[in-house]
Amino acid sequence: MAGDSARERARRTREKAERLQRSAEKWEKGAEGEARTAEVLAAGLGPGWTVLHDVRWPGRQRANVDHVAVGPTGIFVIDSKNWSGRIALADGVLLQNGRRRQWAVDGCADAASAVALRLPDLTAQVEPVLCFTRDDPMHERSRGVLLCSTATLIELLTSRPTVWDAHDVRQVVDRVRSLEIVETEVPVKDSRRRRAAAATQAPQRQREPLPPSRTQPQRRRRRAWVARAVVGLLAWLVLCSVAFQTLSPFAREADAPELLFVVYLLLALAIVSALVPRRRRRRRPR
Repeated sequence: MAGDSARERARRTREKAERLQRSAEKWEKGAEGEARTAEVLAAGLGPGWTVLHDVRWPGRQRANVDHVAVGPTGIFVIDSKNWSGRIALADGVLLQNGRRRQWAVDGCADAASAVALRLPDLTAQVEPVLCFTRDDPMHERSRGVLLCSTATLIELLTSRPTVWDAHDVRQVVDRVRSLEIVETEVPVKDSRRRRAAAATQAPQRQREPLPPSRTQPQRRRRRAWVARAVVGLLAWLVLCSVAFQTLSPFAREADAPELLFVVYLLLALAIVSALVPRRRRRRRPR
């Protein structure tokens, strides 16, 4: 039907636009959750605390940590989640509306581990926190990750045992800030990046021209030979028919039936000699 390809293209484009729209809505919802968590931290923590937002994930180029709070009770790597529905913990596994969401716990733990690796002498004071944007109180723990809501976040941070004074906190803050500017060497996994890196290190070799292929000329010669054979056969049949109609009365009068056979043979030899390609002689250089 006319227009089917255009309709199919429009359908695929519309589906892609819907997927992008849903993805944009998720990012916007996540940004709202991070902003809400930042407001709670700014309003609830005292002057002895410093909170950094959108801290670059150590060791990764395109990942970031939502919040890092540094205070007298330690370093808290906070991941904000603006989820809807029922959030619960069953046998240490995080669930949202009955579905497993343990990947969020694992991601928060990995972020805290990345920060702790850059602060090896402060590993014991680095705590991962998964904070949900909601007013319901929440106090849980999964895989060493503290689970809370924005309603209980401040209480969670300030109720931990004190480990540093104000001077120590300032020094730790300076070290945490340095994580944002430290350049990390990430292993190249993409084949394109590998090729680009190899191209910058070693000069490119010029490829030698490939020898001409002999397959295509051979096929062309074979096809031409078959075509000539078919044309010659048809021509021989036509000429034999004409010769039979013309010479048969003379052959009967002369009582020489072998005359037609000789004529047919001569016609065949003439056609074959005309169709067989002749080799061109190469001229010798003078």
